[in-house]
Amino acid sequence: MDEATVDGRVGLERRTAAKERLMSGPQVDLSVMRGVEMMHLLPRGLGVVLRGLMLCLFLLFLSGRALAGYGSDGGSVPLKGTVRDSNGHALSGITVRLISEKGTVWTAVTDARGAFNFVIPPGRYRISIEVAGYEPFRQRVTVARERSPSLTIGLRPEIPKIVESMDVVATAPRTAASASTFRQQELALREIETPGDVLRVVPGLVIAQHAGGGKSDQYLIRGFDADHGTDFAIYIDGIPVNMVSHAHGQGYADLHFLIPETLERIDVYKGPYFAEYGNLATAGVAHLRLRDRFDHSFFRIQGGSFDTLRVLTGWSPDVSWTRGFLAVEGYRTDGPFLHAQNLRRLNLATRWAFPVSADQQLTALFTGYRGAWNASGQIPLREVRAGRLDRFGAIDPSEGGRSSRYNLSLAHIKQWARQSLKSQFYVVRYDLDLYSDFTFFLRDPVNGDGILQSDDRTLFGGHVQLFSAHRFLGRQGVLTLGLDYREDHARVGLFHQRQRHVLATVADSDIDERNVGLYVQEEIPLHRHAKALVGLRYDRFHFAVRDRIGDGPHGRETRSIVLPKASLILTPLKDETFQVFLNYGRGFHSNDARSVVADPRGVALAAADGYEIGVSKRWGRRLEVNFAYWLLDLEGELVWVGDEGVTELRGPTRRYGPELEVHWRINEYLWANFDVTHATGFFRGTKETIPRAPRWTYAGGLTFVHPCGFSGSFRWRGIGDFPLNEEGTFRGDGYLVADLTVKQRLRKWLDVVASFENLFDAEFKEAQTFFASRLPFEAEPVADNHFTPGNPFTFRIGLQFSVEF
Repeated sequence: MDEATVDGRVGLERRTAAKERLMSGPQVDLSVMRGVEMMHLLPRGLGVVLRGLMLCLFLLFLSGRALAGYGSDGGSVPLKGTVRDSNGHALSGITVRLISEKGTVWTAVTDARGAFNFVIPPGRYRISIEVAGYEPFRQRVTVARERSPSLTIGLRPEIPKIVESMDVVATAPRTAASASTFRQQELALREIETPGDVLRVVPGLVIAQHAGGGKSDQYLIRGFDADHGTDFAIYIDGIPVNMVSHAHGQGYADLHFLIPETLERIDVYKGPYFAEYGNLATAGVAHLRLRDRFDHSFFRIQGGSFDTLRVLTGWSPDVSWTRGFLAVEGYRTDGPFLHAQNLRRLNLATRWAFPVSADQQLTALFTGYRGAWNASGQIPLREVRAGRLDRFGAIDPSEGGRSSRYNLSLAHIKQWARQSLKSQFYVVRYDLDLYSDFTFFLRDPVNGDGILQSDDRTLFGGHVQLFSAHRFLGRQGVLTLGLDYREDHARVGLFHQRQRHVLATVADSDIDERNVGLYVQEEIPLHRHAKALVGLRYDRFHFAVRDRIGDGPHGRETRSIVLPKASLILTPLKDETFQVFLNYGRGFHSNDARSVVADPRGVALAAADGYEIGVSKRWGRRLEVNFAYWLLDLEGELVWVGDEGVTELRGPTRRYGPELEVHWRINEYLWANFDVTHATGFFRGTKETIPRAPRWTYAGGLTFVHPCGFSGSFRWRGIGDFPLNEEGTFRGDGYLVADLTVKQRLRKWLDVVASFENLFDAEFKEAQTFFASRLPFEAEPVADNHFTPGNPFTFRIGLQFSVEF
């Protein structure tokens, strides 16, 4: 029996024993278990969903029994109030949040008269209201048994001004049907613990990891295999995450320096319709905004399957002269692989806002990250099917890497009567050593095809934005002027290696890349039921490459591009619950500087024309449905293939498809959401399909929150089968995975949380790529599906201790 077979059987026995240990706990009602067992007779995808729903109902039943006596002591008193706008008109459908000193949260929705009502125990509370188009409202209130106050809350419209989150918002809540915002409360309910999971909230965005948990994730959205960020731009508090002319691939966006608990919200803009965003923002943009402070200082410790350990502490002082936080995180895991990942990560983040005067604010931000890991890489499907390799085994277990990133940012806001000016400067220090082995012994039968990709860079830049409110046709319009600047200085290399020992240099270059962007946008109120957003952006690039080995790309080039944008937003109903969106925009992604100087006649800035029509309908605060149909034409581009050190020409493409989002508040304690997307993509002028990007994506979930401190979230996500090559003759396998999180507040200062990833232990391939490789015993290369398995059933439990300073 060969060694691979033994390893495979050992891995199978290890996972089987783990399952048996998990099932050996206290017994539950056998009738429930029989119902779960019968779900296995259903089709695979439907069975997963129904089993999850049955489990959710079972948990809700248990929680209902536990909470049956909650609030029944007769000591509760009413708290009533109304919410109105600045003109005194009642505002219906407004969500009012009431937070006790213990952190318990109640919610109520205003009726047609703007009224809300709570029945709560006496005590001190904080009222919080956040509504798009209005300034956030915060107020403390004391509820006594003898006398309960009646509140009248006035919301002021949000115009260009200083706000604590450094956002100047003067447009409609949505500028496209596919645009959305995910706030900290929703992120917290999902108990997101790793940076790679943060963007899973974005409808239609598929996240895949295929290199040990330390390499940047793959982003697949709107028919794009955006690789690690080529056509999907990511920002954190104004700092670009994507790396241009990167050693591994254009637009490489590694989020591992992010601590998820520091997030306030995620703003998502799909398509190239927004003048503020330039390079790489073709399929979309995700702008992650950090919070001002923590509600409480805290210490959290979590642990679970595969020797996973996470320790996190967050501190926010309660002082009047500044708002800010300090967070430190340590993380390690071995993962489910036979060769331990030994992933280690240390993160630090701190952000402080200082009011310089009544109309000015200065904000400083610093983050630091260091990480190292091992990886089992993408393995050939043929070996797994032949029984010679376990799904969690490796052909070359020496893959992996190490990386670090440090960000420093200073931001300033100045406000006048009808204008505001926002400026920011940032500097980033970054390095990566990435060891990979994709084709094994295809090119070098003796030493193997292992490579080292090295990137060592410093980048700096900034933004300036001027917002000016003015009257247009008797209504308020907003003019936005902006300037972006970014400069990268990088040394990038590609080396032949074996077992992490360098054998030869393939490419070694110094790259200087500079980008200046100017844009203007005008919000034009055409009618009380219609407004237009018209914008124009100009970007200019300077590329300079110096080759260090004498036979690589070398030279200087300059390119520029003009990008028009236009959107029309219609609100035909008086209550503004129904909106129609028409969007157009031209975007682009730059190609690697080495490919630009190597072929001056090639495409340096690949333009993309995007179109979208969509509708959004709300029924109070109970139900919201958004639908969009989009099309995007991408110009042919010359792409640098970092794995081989060569350039590759790709032709013009077209992608299109529908998207649907549904958000439903079932009752006071239970929410549901669901989204489904479809994308068709092909190379124009041919019959070839665009490979690797999923056609169907779907995700959804149920979230339960009770004022006693118990909450839970059951979520599922999946993709359909998709083509792996241009001819469509080889297909990747779709999957459906379910996760569960439950949380209970035990004391004012203590929370316990348990999370179950891949709840039903589905076997699936998280990343899949089709190419030729060769193993030592094979005479010829074999084209095959090379994949990384998704995590099996994973359990984690944690405690959080909260303190007030």
